[in-house]
Amino acid sequence: MDRRSRGMTSTRAADPPRDGLRGAVIAVATEDDRYARVRERAADLARTEGRPVVLYDWDAPSPIASPVPTWWSGDGPGEQPAGPLDEHDLEMAGRAPIARQVRQLRARGIAVGGWLPTNHGGAALQSFAMSRGAAAIVVPADLDDAGVLLSPTIGMRIITVPAGDRR
Repeated sequence: MDRRSRGMTSTRAADPPRDGLRGAVIAVATEDDRYARVRERAADLARTEGRPVVLYDWDAPSPIASPVPTWWSGDGPGEQPAGPLDEHDLEMAGRAPIARQVRQLRARGIAVGGWLPTNHGGAALQSFAMSRGAAAIVVPADLDDAGVLLSPTIGMRIITVPAGDRR
């Protein structure tokens, strides 16, 4: 299977995933890096299976403002990101800790990008992963909404990393 059929358009393995993210490994990430082990498990899976990783910023949603430019706050509809953000875009969005995590994985040769969801919770994560055709979601076992993600109807692997199993 070549890179294009897995949703990657770049020929460099360390570039962020583009397109619809088909086949990506989605990993819950946080600014305080409390789920570092989740990121490592996702990186291991991605490396083994030749898949890109998307760090899903669990802390990004806010009831006050969108984490990314909206149609109204940006210069138009083209301002909304179509795919994962690279470390520069994450820093511009005020998400430097997630940008550092992206940079760390990219330095190891893993195709990775970040995603800043506008809605919080397991249902939003599940919807994002399903709409993008993700191959797997890696979540911490102690995540409040983990029960939503364990539904067998979503049609992808859910990998839980035990609580307290952090690097």
